[in-house]
Amino acid sequence: ILKADPDTVFFADRLLTHVAPLEETPEGVYLNNCQFGLHGPLEVFSRNAVKNWALGAGDCVEYFTNLCSGPCGWGEDMFIDQCLLRKLKAKRVNDYGILIEICQQ
Repeated sequence: ILKADPDTVFFADRLLTHVAPLEETPEGVYLNNCQFGLHGPLEVFSRNAVKNWALGAGDCVEYFTNLCSGPCGWGEDMFIDQCLLRKLKAKRVNDYGILIEICQQ
């Protein structure tokens, strides 16, 4: 499942070479597209990752609110990355080649 920002140029055939070798896990798989964490213009999630997120997002809000002693102040991309990785235990696959953009902290 792909989420692309409105101003993102996306070519499905190029993405296929990145996702074809990936194997689904029960918790799901997603691509991390930046060395500093998931970057919003293009986000790629397996079906199980989306199901895991849909069922566990509330748990993540509670978990990170406690961890940060209030809101963590993250954008949605950082929140879903940390939620899937640290709380919901989805498999994060680093693939810095799916974006042609400089990602920053």
